[in-house]
Amino acid sequence: MGRPENQIGPEGEAALTSLALWLRAQRQRAGLTYQQMAEMSDYTHSTLSRAANGRRVPKMEVVESYAHACQADVGEARRLWRKARQASVHDLPGFPDSAAIRPEYVRNFAELHTAMSGLHRSTGMPSLRELARRAGSHGELPRSTLHSVLRQQAIPSRQHLLAFVKACGVSGRAMQEWANAWDRASRGQEKWSTAPTFRPWRTPVANNALDMADEATMARLIAVSSPPFKGYIEMEKSTLSIRSRNLFTLSALFYGNQALLNGVKLGRDRSLQVAMLYWAAVDAVTPEWALVRNRTVSAPEVRRDYIHSHGLAVHCLGLIGNALLRKSQDPEKWQPYLQRLARVDWARSNPDWDGRALVGGRVAKGHQHVILTANYLREMMGFPLNRTERQVESAFLQTSTLQTGVEPQTRSLSIARTRAHLGHIILGNGVDQ
Repeated sequence: MGRPENQIGPEGEAALTSLALWLRAQRQRAGLTYQQMAEMSDYTHSTLSRAANGRRVPKMEVVESYAHACQADVGEARRLWRKARQASVHDLPGFPDSAAIRPEYVRNFAELHTAMSGLHRSTGMPSLRELARRAGSHGELPRSTLHSVLRQQAIPSRQHLLAFVKACGVSGRAMQEWANAWDRASRGQEKWSTAPTFRPWRTPVANNALDMADEATMARLIAVSSPPFKGYIEMEKSTLSIRSRNLFTLSALFYGNQALLNGVKLGRDRSLQVAMLYWAAVDAVTPEWALVRNRTVSAPEVRRDYIHSHGLAVHCLGLIGNALLRKSQDPEKWQPYLQRLARVDWARSNPDWDGRALVGGRVAKGHQHVILTANYLREMMGFPLNRTERQVESAFLQTSTLQTGVEPQTRSLSIARTRAHLGHIILGNGVDQ
């Protein structure tokens, strides 16, 4: 039997310890050494030994091979492995238990993505390679496609969805539930992706206003289907790495969209239409975003040199859009204002951002900086400041004077020069008052 195995430490997860103890019991029952087991499997004796050391969750294939060599119950081995794997990924970002959606409740592709993520996690988050292997024939479930789908950067085809759920162990009637879920999501996508026409509508009743779940679903749907964001949203993490190829985070879009629609009761479908149109209009006057999509410049370069793809700026753009919606819900009447955004210098080197959007050269995140940055944009677009915004602005200018010795009027000089260059802004120009 060889030398005794090391004891399993008390610090291990209960589910992982149960798996390790079960594996060791099967080997002892079979009376095999790890060398003998290696001769009967595709794995080395050291790999099989590590599978039962209780320190980390082994690959499922190793556990299956271990069970086969010991002539043990492979189904029980898989069950214990799934429990251990689920426990080990419990705290990973992007897959909260509360976010899981059963397939029969799926209404759109955003919810379908969430349901797929929940299924993936509930089965122990097997690797893309393992899922592709389980799917069967070559090309049935391409890893590159699956990677994009699970990161919620692409919408799965019906064939790929069914191959994925099959690889996750779903069978029988449950497979039909997933097929029905895809069909419902597809109908919802066709309904929402149709080019909207604007016509009069009645103000919705209070219970038709958006709640937090609606806002989250809408943000996900915009992220995967709106041209300015599709393929350039980090769907899981709230921050971007320096080398990330994404421009935005889902949380930034969520808060920007929430600010856009705050207090504007349009109903779910209408809110989505208006949001899609607004962000497309912002994209049209923000050329650097298009340069990234055209691969003229990289996303890291734009995030490094400009502030308009950071959460602070997206939030402020949502606030500006909210002011437009409160004036008029006709996109044509937004244009005179949105065209002024094209003249905003979003570069980090613009000194107007110091203390407003930037602190020590880094993009700020506090609520006060959101107000200050939005104030700058409001002045550029000719929107008046409310009492709170004026107070924050006054405090900022006074603090700037104490720190630099420059008069507040001089501090706002670049804004004044820009406005003089644009000419006098006529507030009533083409917009409902």
